[in-house]
Amino acid sequence: MIGPAIRIGAVAAPDIRFKWVGAGVPMHFAGFTNLGTTSGSYTQKGPLGVTPLLLSGEASSDWRLFSVPNLEPMIATATANPLPGIDPDLARAANPDGIYQALLSGSESGGTYLPTSRTSVTAADFPAWVASEGAAGKVVTALCPTNEGLYATAFGRTGDDTIYETQVITATLDQLVSPLEGLAANGYVVTALGRGDGALDGAGSFVAVGTRLAGQTAARNLKVVDQPCVAGAGTPGVPEQSFFDDGYASVGVIFHDPNRSCNGEAAWLFIGER
Repeated sequence: MIGPAIRIGAVAAPDIRFKWVGAGVPMHFAGFTNLGTTSGSYTQKGPLGVTPLLLSGEASSDWRLFSVPNLEPMIATATANPLPGIDPDLARAANPDGIYQALLSGSESGGTYLPTSRTSVTAADFPAWVASEGAAGKVVTALCPTNEGLYATAFGRTGDDTIYETQVITATLDQLVSPLEGLAANGYVVTALGRGDGALDGAGSFVAVGTRLAGQTAARNLKVVDQPCVAGAGTPGVPEQSFFDDGYASVGVIFHDPNRSCNGEAAWLFIGER
């Protein structure tokens, strides 16, 4: 999780709390991987970035890798474990160089991502907590359901007194795109997206956090592609690369095949923003 010093001439990573949205750098799909359903840890190094973790109902915890030419050295680390152990897992993995993106940590050099918050909060109190974090200069970057409601992480930046405005939406999958478009139209970046309950494979509710600089209301664009799933074919990176080519960054992926049949029907919802 520790990013070494930037080499001369290298491209510095953007503020990765905002999921590379508006980074203005060329991104190229570089594969995807997962930790399956068991405990474990995975680390990859290179001039690469990582997308938010796939919301798949724990059938497969996929995330995407993308390369950026001449990017400063980066380290991506993912850890899988049963949900009750999430807080000690994150505490052990915590490092000022990185953030959590739906339980996946990306990092850059410089030690800038402090202070940090981790909390369990009821769904009803979650929007107020998100707003208080934004007012204190911290951005919510990941969330997931717990017995108490929601578990979430937020990160500030050392020496940064910026105030962020926030908005939280909750919707079922078939109603999700419209409020996400509303967030983008009002200048918000989707900095966290997770399930709002224990449902699987597209069922139940989803919660998204929109974050913007105070007063920065210029509209952003949202792009959604519902990709077919074909058994044995995986995902070839076509949706991701089409996003990157059009200047979008991935802010979420949801697998929504209730039978997990991968019979060629739409089952992978890719969400991008720029």
